[in-house]
Amino acid sequence: MQSETIKAIYRNGIFIPQVPCTYINNSEIELIIQPSPAQKIEIIDPETRQEILHSLLRRMRQTSLNVYVRRLPNP
Repeated sequence: MQSETIKAIYRNGIFIPQVPCTYINNSEIELIIQPSPAQKIEIIDPETRQEILHSLLRRMRQTSLNVYVRRLPNP
């Protein structure tokens, strides 16, 4: 069978195709996951997250814009 690309959404541990599929129920297939470019990348490591935020603040302070930054509570 020829390979094809099918867009899907991952929800609650299940890939949900966004178009009808022609595969027979219980067919074994091989998935190659390629996240959408718009996919949000979540940083779980708090130290890495802190480093990125500090770097961003340093760069913002180096600009000629007058930037006001208010500290938000941690999620």
